[in-house]
Amino acid sequence: MPRGTGIIIQANSDVEVFDNDISGNGTVNLSIVTYSAETNDENYYPHPKSIQVHGNRFGNGGFDPDTDKAIAGILYELSEGNMPDIFWDGIMPLTQMIFGQPDEEKLVLSNNGDASFMALKPIKYMLSLPNVTTSDTEPYNRKINPLSAVVMEIPEGI
Repeated sequence: MPRGTGIIIQANSDVEVFDNDISGNGTVNLSIVTYSAETNDENYYPHPKSIQVHGNRFGNGGFDPDTDKAIAGILYELSEGNMPDIFWDGIMPLTQMIFGQPDEEKLVLSNNGDASFMALKPIKYMLSLPNVTTSDTEPYNRKINPLSAVVMEIPEGI
């Protein structure tokens, strides 16, 4: 995990990040990444899906990236030192990278002010083709489907 990472959504499904002030993170303010840990858990799914990031306010970030960590080093190189507020590694199952994700699993970015964005195009990156990233948020500007609130009961004495 790179030092100075704000919010990281890693191998999660059905996540909604909204109405936050996100800034002061040396590497990246918000990162959406796959985590392919070896596990015996047959229910483990390494790719983030159904992620919604909306209505957030982004400030200063990426000013001191931890380039000793592989993902931050790659991001720094690809962004030419201009680290984005929101980064998505774009890694999905191969069939989805080729044919697209189901609509209900697609990343949603909406109403995040002037937050900068970068998504990796993994196949192009692996094949050393040009245009391995995109900063266009328009394909991700989709309808928000609010998730139900999570209510936690905290036992007395904690």
